[in-house]
Amino acid sequence: MKYEQVPRTGEYVDVRYYQADRGSLFRTLWSTAMWISAVFLSPLILVSRKSNVFFKACSEFLSLVPSIFGFVTRYALYRFTLSDCGDNVIIDFGTVFYYRDISIGNNVSFGMGVIVHHCDFGDHAMIGDGCRLLPGTRKHRYDRSDIPICQQGGQIKKIRIGSDCWIDAACVVMDDVGDGSVIRAGSVVREPVPPGSVCAGNPAEVVANRE
Repeated sequence: MKYEQVPRTGEYVDVRYYQADRGSLFRTLWSTAMWISAVFLSPLILVSRKSNVFFKACSEFLSLVPSIFGFVTRYALYRFTLSDCGDNVIIDFGTVFYYRDISIGNNVSFGMGVIVHHCDFGDHAMIGDGCRLLPGTRKHRYDRSDIPICQQGGQIKKIRIGSDCWIDAACVVMDDVGDGSVIRAGSVVREPVPPGSVCAGNPAEVVANRE
């Protein structure tokens, strides 16, 4: 992030984000660092490709690596273990992927402390700090009262975050978000979001349209 000027209380200032402006030299260095990390991480990568249990353990372990070392090592792990992981993917500190059947497009960023279950991501998606991407709204059944909820099972599904989406901080997303949509901070998405929508609230509702 680059500030045009130092922000002051109560005033907005313009910023630019480095991920979208990286030149060919930086991308070459980034790719080289990723391949070097992949060599050192190859035992973890091989084990993670064989078992979801080990994959989650490696994901949790590498989520705690700080600074640029964490960005590079996390990218190396996911580039070779997920269903698909595109170019220029940034995964910040504390972010954990639970499963390997995740697809990530190009130029995607994840903030700090994001939890990802079964979810695919289009190109240029941005996921803010502390978001939770969950496998639908039916994870646990609770219609019976004669047995504990934990014994009633449930249903899960894979959701999709479309291309050019911004999921702001601390959102809970349990259904698809259409291309070009914005989910404002703290929202809870329980129903599919149409493309180009701006949503807010709990449950999230369309409050504006980008088109």
